[in-house]
Amino acid sequence: MNALLKNAVSSIQIGIEDYQSKDERRLLSSIRNITSGMLLLFKEKLRDLSPDDSDEVLIKKNIKPKISDGKVHFIGTGSKTVDVQEIKNRFKSLSIDVDWKNADIIINLRNEIEHYYSTIGDIQVREVISKSFMVLNKFISKHLEIPPRELLGWKTWEVFVEEDKEYQRLLNDCNQKKKILIINIPFIELIMYELRCSKCMSELIIPNNVDNYEDLEFTCTICGNTNYYQDIVEHAAIEKYGLTHYQAKDGEDTILFNCHECGKETFLISEGICFACGAELAYKNCNVCGADLGPDEQELGGLCSYHDYVFSKDD
Repeated sequence: MNALLKNAVSSIQIGIEDYQSKDERRLLSSIRNITSGMLLLFKEKLRDLSPDDSDEVLIKKNIKPKISDGKVHFIGTGSKTVDVQEIKNRFKSLSIDVDWKNADIIINLRNEIEHYYSTIGDIQVREVISKSFMVLNKFISKHLEIPPRELLGWKTWEVFVEEDKEYQRLLNDCNQKKKILIINIPFIELIMYELRCSKCMSELIIPNNVDNYEDLEFTCTICGNTNYYQDIVEHAAIEKYGLTHYQAKDGEDTILFNCHECGKETFLISEGICFACGAELAYKNCNVCGADLGPDEQELGGLCSYHDYVFSKDD
């Protein structure tokens, strides 16, 4: 077993040991180690695919060209390795599929807990273990071609299996109680499974009332915090649908816009609806050129920004 793979396995095993210790001081360490181990396994795949004599080019952040035998080759340079976004980009180019939905949840939980929360509980670690189980099981089997139990050890893997089973039971109970919301608030189905407690970041929250979105609130089954839908929906929308209108770079499709009714960045263009207030587009196409209109153009009375500008000049 090479050094990178060994470090990945050790990090995951130590993370499980941290969790089993039941020492509150080691819970954050558990999340750090499991997340680190997962990312190291991703890097191990890139290292394995790197050509010989390339200085493990695929895991290096910096790459430079080199001419050898009259041909251009690329080699890695420096000690810095790829970050999460660069791993995603290289996996995409190499057609390596990863359960990024759950991997991103793990990474985001690690980041949020480290930066914003001073105390955490074993349920939060159990969520990381459960989602890691889903990610690692597929990735190790398919892309490293090693039975996960064999790579991580039976003792570690059994903890993954048992904790995933228990966490899924808790999650299913909460999700069953959320389903009744769809009857009275249909548009919430697109976002309700992404909602998290604002105090402890747990997804194990249940609705207290199901009549309308304006008064909707959730109780966290872990810390008991009351979460008002209007306070947590924006974070959930951004976590699920990625870039907002203002974060998008040139050339990228924008996903979320500020709603023209409530002002929150919760308007999903592809569905034409706002998660926060249920507003829809009154004007969907420009009356002149037929261009698609967004929430930021609703006040123009059926014109796109360009034709509104043209007609305002004529005035």
